[in-house]
Amino acid sequence: MNAAPAGLRRRRAAAQATALCALCACAPPGFDKPEPPDMRPLLQRYESPTGSFDPDDAELVALAVTSFQQLMGETDILARISELLSDVIEPITDVQRPGPEQPDTGSDDPFQLSLSANGYLVATRICPGWTLPPAVDTGNGTARVTATFSEEGLDPVVWGTVSACRYRVEARRIELQPSSERDALHVYWGAAAGRSTLSVLGAIFSLALRADVEGAGLDLDLDVRLAENEALEYLLPLGGGSVVVRANADGSFGVRSVEGSFECDDSFSCVPSGAAGEP
Repeated sequence: MNAAPAGLRRRRAAAQATALCALCACAPPGFDKPEPPDMRPLLQRYESPTGSFDPDDAELVALAVTSFQQLMGETDILARISELLSDVIEPITDVQRPGPEQPDTGSDDPFQLSLSANGYLVATRICPGWTLPPAVDTGNGTARVTATFSEEGLDPVVWGTVSACRYRVEARRIELQPSSERDALHVYWGAAAGRSTLSVLGAIFSLALRADVEGAGLDLDLDVRLAENEALEYLLPLGGGSVVVRANADGSFGVRSVEGSFECDDSFSCVPSGAAGEP
C-alpha cells in the first residue's frame, strides 16, 4: 500500500490532523471513544496455550506452518498492513505536547499533532492498485483503520477493514476483501504503542481476509505474532485447544502447548526444549 504523491499526502495529513485535533480540543461532555475489539482472549491463548501437542503430529504442524508461510510470502500481507498502520498511528505516537519541558517548535509538519485528551482517528487510505507506477484511484479499493488514544499515547489495539483493496507483489495482482462479518484487521501493538519510533516486534495480527491472487482465492483467516530473529508465531488449533507454533527463518520450528515447549527441526523431529543435542 504505497504512499500517495507528496501533495496528496500533505492534503490528507492536514485533513487527518484537523479532525484529530478537533476531537482532542473540543470533545463534548460524555464523549465516548469507539470500543476496540477485545483481544484479551487471543493474548491469553498466546501466553498460555490450551492445546496438546504430540511429537508424532510434527509433520502435520509443519505442513500447516508451511502453508501459512507461503500465504505470507505471496501476499506480503504483514508488511502491507504494518505500512498502512504506521501511516495512521505515527501522528499519535509522534505527538508534540507543548509545555515548559517541550515548547511548541512551530513546525509546519501536518503530522506533528498536539494532544491533550482522549480521542480517536478514523483514516481511510486508497490502495495502490495494479498499475505501474501506482496511481491514486478510488477504483483501487480502500483500507479503513480506527485508532484510539489518550494523553498517554496510542491505545494498544488498532482495527479496521478493507474494501476491494488492490496492490501488486512483484508481478502478482492481489485484491483483499473481508472474509467474514467481523473486522478484517485486529492488531495488538502492546508496548510498541507508546514508543515515539514505532516497533512492530511483538505485535499480534488477527486477520479475517480473503485474498484473490491472480484469480486464485486464498483464505487469510489466521492469527500471527511477530517474534525475534524474523520468526513468526502462529496460533494453530490442535489437541482440544490451540498451540503456538514458531516458524524460524532457518526452516526449523517450535511448539508451545499445555505440555510445555518443543523444538523441531526441518525433518519434523521434535524434542522438549532444552533436550536438543542431549545424548
